[in-house]
Amino acid sequence: MKILILSTNFPRWQGDTRAPFILGVARALQRMGNQVRVVTMHNPDAALREEMDGVEVRRVRYAPDGRETLQRDAAGIPIAWKRGFKSQALLAAFGLRLTREVLRVGRDFDIIHANWSFTAIAARLTTWFHRTPYVVTVHGSDVYKTIVHPFQRWAVRYGLKGAKKVVAVSEDLAKAVKSLGISPEKVEVIGTGISLDEFPFEPNANRKEQIMFVGSLIERKGVNQLLEALTHVQQQVPGCRLLIVGEGVERQHLEQQAEQLGLSGMVTFMGNQSQAEVSRLLRESKVFVLPSIEEGQGVVLVEALASGTPCVGSDVGGIPGVISGVGLVVPPASPTALAEGILRFLKDPDLWQRSSTEGRKRAEEKYDWDVLVRQIVRVYDEVLGNLPPNGVVRVGER
Repeated sequence: MKILILSTNFPRWQGDTRAPFILGVARALQRMGNQVRVVTMHNPDAALREEMDGVEVRRVRYAPDGRETLQRDAAGIPIAWKRGFKSQALLAAFGLRLTREVLRVGRDFDIIHANWSFTAIAARLTTWFHRTPYVVTVHGSDVYKTIVHPFQRWAVRYGLKGAKKVVAVSEDLAKAVKSLGISPEKVEVIGTGISLDEFPFEPNANRKEQIMFVGSLIERKGVNQLLEALTHVQQQVPGCRLLIVGEGVERQHLEQQAEQLGLSGMVTFMGNQSQAEVSRLLRESKVFVLPSIEEGQGVVLVEALASGTPCVGSDVGGIPGVISGVGLVVPPASPTALAEGILRFLKDPDLWQRSSTEGRKRAEEKYDWDVLVRQIVRVYDEVLGNLPPNGVVRVGER
């Protein structure tokens, strides 16, 4: 099968942590014998064409050198749109260039897999010409952040309506998709996975008294709540540290908040780190925390589970579906609840060990790409007519 993957975000170079799961699914599809090409947004200093881990990658340039700023902080398309007219003009330019590329190459593939709702619009606009069916995977903010604005809601609905299938990465996100008027029969729930070999299991509880966060430093990630929680944790576990990995528009405000709370010596803002470094830091940290106020799934939770690092996460979006039963789910926007969850893992070795072991088991059973990709290929087969709907084989059809 020849598969064209469209994505607004993708690793810019080897080891980059921008949407590594898109590369992960592309590699897994190729391991099954499929031919895959990824078309994505160009970023400064990234190659226009290359092979990354054997996957063909083409990046669409949308502005002159130095002016491609849509993903300067990895915050995503909705945040870029909110920056104002200049960013909106750049988004329009990228949309046009992406549409032109899909129009040019769409006929060469059996199926198009659009990631994030923005790329679904390009797929639908060009279907009249290439006639290649497309499916869409939505990841969170591309639905949550857009459906509250009339024009964006219309645009997202337009892209999803033309898809043969819409894949949501969590049950909560699937509900949001259906609220747009997308037929429930078209919606599938398939989580985002990881390559387990990139996150070795380290079940040793004798780790540093260290809490870790990984993600974009934007408001919806709730890092300000985590800093507040750390003040409570420090009272019972003096010397406990917090590592914050990632960049974003909120970094300066968060650094100021840490200083005002008297946490400057206990919090390290590490900026963006390679996938290998994130993996290493997860294995040496005692607890991973994702305090989001909105989250499609939170693939970094899966990375932490695979590493044997117990997780505390907010009770929003797809987070409970990932960590319920193996981690601790707490009310969102509650520093006190966050602190209580963190302290339970720091002070209860037996709970820590059980969560570490069961977390790795869940990552292996539910989130390994080699497991998830079979579900994705089944969606492709159904769309292409290689399977009857729902996989039901009627008597006499064998």
